[in-house]
Amino acid sequence: MIPREWTKALAAVATLSFLLGLSPPVLAAPAGLPKNPLFALKCGICHRPQKDGRVRRLESMRKSPEGWERSIQRMERLQRVKLQPGEREALVKLLCQSLTLAPAESRKVFYALAGKDPREEIPPGKEKLKEACTRCHSYATIAAQRRTREEWLKLKSLHLSLYPALVYQLREIDWPMVADEILKSLAKTFPFETPEWKAWKKRPAQSSAGRLAGSWRVIGSQPGRGSYVGSLELKPSGDGDYEVKRTVLYEGGQEESWTGKGTLYGGYALRAYFSTSEGRTKGTFSFFPGGKTMEGSWLCMDKLYLAGDEIGHRWGTGEAKVLSLSPGALKQGSSHVHLALQGIHLPTSPRPADLHLGPGIAISKILKASPGQLVVEVEVQGNAPIGERHVTVGKASGKGILVVYDRVDYLQVVPEFGLARVGGQANPAKAEQFEAIAYNRGPDGTPHTRDDLRLGPVKAHWSVEEYFYSPEDRDVEYVGKIDQNGLFLPSAEGPNPQRPFKTNNVGNVWVVATYRPDGTDQELKAKAFLLVTVQLFLQETMN
Repeated sequence: MIPREWTKALAAVATLSFLLGLSPPVLAAPAGLPKNPLFALKCGICHRPQKDGRVRRLESMRKSPEGWERSIQRMERLQRVKLQPGEREALVKLLCQSLTLAPAESRKVFYALAGKDPREEIPPGKEKLKEACTRCHSYATIAAQRRTREEWLKLKSLHLSLYPALVYQLREIDWPMVADEILKSLAKTFPFETPEWKAWKKRPAQSSAGRLAGSWRVIGSQPGRGSYVGSLELKPSGDGDYEVKRTVLYEGGQEESWTGKGTLYGGYALRAYFSTSEGRTKGTFSFFPGGKTMEGSWLCMDKLYLAGDEIGHRWGTGEAKVLSLSPGALKQGSSHVHLALQGIHLPTSPRPADLHLGPGIAISKILKASPGQLVVEVEVQGNAPIGERHVTVGKASGKGILVVYDRVDYLQVVPEFGLARVGGQANPAKAEQFEAIAYNRGPDGTPHTRDDLRLGPVKAHWSVEEYFYSPEDRDVEYVGKIDQNGLFLPSAEGPNPQRPFKTNNVGNVWVVATYRPDGTDQELKAKAFLLVTVQLFLQETMN
């Protein structure tokens, strides 16, 4: 039964369609989209069923929730589609029921969907794609959609109609000719029909809300702050929406609790929004088939350097697992070390003999035991073999989550290539968070080889040094400052009268981490390149 207000609206649309010589909109989208009066009213005049039953244009492409939202926003902007609050979200949810990415496809571009900087390399042999497309779009934007060959080829005309000046802006290449070649290639690389999507469509029909509702054990890490453990609580609130509560405890002892609202798209992709003390924060979560594990990421929309990654396991289902250890690296000869094992369905009354950390590590006492955490005191022998260890406690196990080492051999600063943007006045600045990661040379005794052991982040001393790009380079004095937590804060935008030619506060510098391992006179250094550039004037986000 269609509500009375829908009936009146549809009658008005039908009358208009008759006067314009168009077929009236239909409530059904026979090839896959479910019946929906909102879709018929807002989209059905232009996007009508074709002879094969497929809705024109729409059922020839698949996109992420973020991709469909951008498309609808473009319809609002260019086609004057009028949407009431909540209607855009409803349309995105509808389209994602049958026209979204499969989980395996989404995983390849998950970082971009979560709002992280697209720093990926263009695949080999795609130089023309870089020339013609990725000057404006990230590669992930392209890889986060699937289209029929006909739909890919239409993008050339779309770009020329919306942005005719690009022919002149990219006049060093014959853009129309290059676009033809690239779009034919993309039609083969990202076709509408894929094996991953066919497999996903065959999934058993079941209630996603009931399957995902409940408590999830999460293990995560925030650059600059450290690792954390906690829970994600999902409570269905109707029609694929959830009330979401996220509570985590950082290794430094700080507890954080967020509450927000989430929407499930396509049966596996949850997007949640939280209001936190730092600003509006987006949570991007992807649930694996079976509904027992998930991967997630969160990003503060107001402070883009505040972000974290996490994995989750469903409480009450699945086998017992050891998910992480803190600390995750133990040095030979260490004594009275408190080791925290995080997991699910851990034994609550274990004995020291039930815990195995490999040769050379003895468990002296058990300090705490619960289904989610086991805290023990351990002793590491001076001759304990170095390398990765598997950990078991009762029936729970974790592979390669513990390393034993004899010394710290070198550092690595991540990211190796940083990007910050001046701002703070007319446009927001973009800071960059760095971490210093310690490494051991590994069992082969040679540093920078495949068997090297990652020991994790260390507390380093941070500084900025000049990257000599030209004579009289003095970028260090103007581009910004780095604090002792590895956070680089850029300077304000705009001409600086103190600089030669009153240039902006942009430039190239080295970010340097210096670390002295405990009990040694050894000083280790590592550095990363940082580009401090102008504000982001053209922003294409995946949010």
